[in-house]
Amino acid sequence: LDTSKWNVRDGEYLSQDSGYLLAANVSARDGNLAIQAKPESYGGRPYTTGYVDTNGLYALPDSFRVEARAKVPMEQGMWSGPLWLRPSDRSDGEIDLGETTNIRGQGPTAHHTIHTGYGADHRRFKSMVSFASLGDRSGTGWHTYVVR
Repeated sequence: LDTSKWNVRDGEYLSQDSGYLLAANVSARDGNLAIQAKPESYGGRPYTTGYVDTNGLYALPDSFRVEARAKVPMEQGMWSGPLWLRPSDRSDGEIDLGETTNIRGQGPTAHHTIHTGYGADHRRFKSMVSFASLGDRSGTGWHTYVVR
């Protein structure tokens, strides 16, 4: 992992998540980044996980293409976010290149969302694709997520 471009978060949590962020849950080997979620209590949260970002280190140019190939857990109730793009100035908005869920009755699903503004001005433009429609009923295979 190129630490001149990537921060590995440690000892933190995101207010909306059940996972506590630990650097020990992030590893890189053979050119692949692995972020592991574990069902273990830590810091008052029922899970631990990992988190990397480029805040303060790297920003995308105005014209870009981002591609991620990811394999995510699909246990019931999981909500994984392989890649979010957020403004480098920490203003509102984000592009969710891929978030995956396995909600009872819906099955494994990939969500792609553009958020603008938060609070009363929050708007989102969203699409969803079931993994079954991609030939992967379990959602546990490798998938490529792209935005440009």
